[in-house]
Amino acid sequence: MSGLDAMQKLLLPLFEATWLNVLAVACLLLAALQRDSNSEQELPLVQDSNSDEELPLTEVDVIPSSQSPEQPSNNHPNGSLHVAQTTLWLVALYQYSTVSQVALKLMRCQSFGDQRLAYYAPAYECYSSYNSWQYGVFLLVAAVCCFPVVVMLVVKHDKSSKLARPFSTKFCLYEGVLMFRRLILIATYVSLPVSNEVRQGVLTCGCILFLFIHMQCQPFKDDQVNLCESILLTLLVVIAALSFIVAGHEVHCTLS
Repeated sequence: MSGLDAMQKLLLPLFEATWLNVLAVACLLLAALQRDSNSEQELPLVQDSNSDEELPLTEVDVIPSSQSPEQPSNNHPNGSLHVAQTTLWLVALYQYSTVSQVALKLMRCQSFGDQRLAYYAPAYECYSSYNSWQYGVFLLVAAVCCFPVVVMLVVKHDKSSKLARPFSTKFCLYEGVLMFRRLILIATYVSLPVSNEVRQGVLTCGCILFLFIHMQCQPFKDDQVNLCESILLTLLVVIAALSFIVAGHEVHCTLS
């Protein structure tokens, strides 16, 4: 998009994440309203069941085998609400890395002479009265840091949640661990105040550590998923190592 300055380009992914989450919340509210309207429509049927004519047991208590309690259909009063809640979680998990990266970039400042300027948008002075909106970044960073804890608390409260189903019983809280892993890697890449070569070296060590933890834990129920995650983490280690080599080569060329 033409005509945007550095700060506007930095905030653009955050606007996208905001609108996606607003859309997901709107779907959740519509699903809740639909559930309430369906409950009101079914209320007369419940009252009629007290009449002298008793319905056959097979028409009242038998649940179709194609509709299990764990997988409610959209025709069930709670079906659309269940789908909307799952969608909201998926959108939040999908946007977590983007929001974390933007929040940490907005928070980083660096001194240039007698001024403190935004590191990724030097035209903006950090936390000045003119740019006082930047103080809201602290709330955003706090929300980003607390969100993995919220995920763990939700799973601990409801261990049948979709957030826990991919993992074995011993590692049912592992979704929160995965989010902490993303946050650590993003914070190392964005906020670590060291040279590019040292940063890439720390990232490489972090990727190797996370690969080792995964190999030891094997948290997913499915062995094929564990194997796929191992392959992806190995590729991440290779990418980080190549970036470290390139950063070291650039430093060597600069010194030469």
